[in-house]
Amino acid sequence: MANLVTNTLCFTGALNDLFDTFKQEIIVNKEPKKTVSNVSTPTLAGYSNRRQEVSYTLTPRSGIFHSIVDYRRNQDITDENGLQLRTPEGEIYIKTSGGAKDYILQGKTENIIVDNKIYNVTSSYEIKRFLGYDMYVFTLTETN
Repeated sequence: MANLVTNTLCFTGALNDLFDTFKQEIIVNKEPKKTVSNVSTPTLAGYSNRRQEVSYTLTPRSGIFHSIVDYRRNQDITDENGLQLRTPEGEIYIKTSGGAKDYILQGKTENIIVDNKIYNVTSSYEIKRFLGYDMYVFTLTETN
């Protein structure tokens, strides 16, 4: 009996095309890197010891990745009269590749920016597999 699916590469190529068509840029903001530098000040009058001050430099860390964003539920809606309505939580789902998943999980993720709105990661990831193509789904909640 002949195989019904002769070439799985055509399906994974179609999934890659689907991802490329609907992908959006997301910005993943990590906890800033703290660099400590000791600065010695000159001796203060009346004191024999030199005072050591510790100063910190915070270096922002972020990465730009591509994801498919799913706005399924709990979003801002506008009714026919133009009235802005909002449900209690703005919850979205992002489907990412392995590189974005690793970056989100590595260290502390402060927030993720999608469409100029700030979201917090509120779940661990869920793996969606189809014909050898892995996508990682995170749930995000909008911050106020």
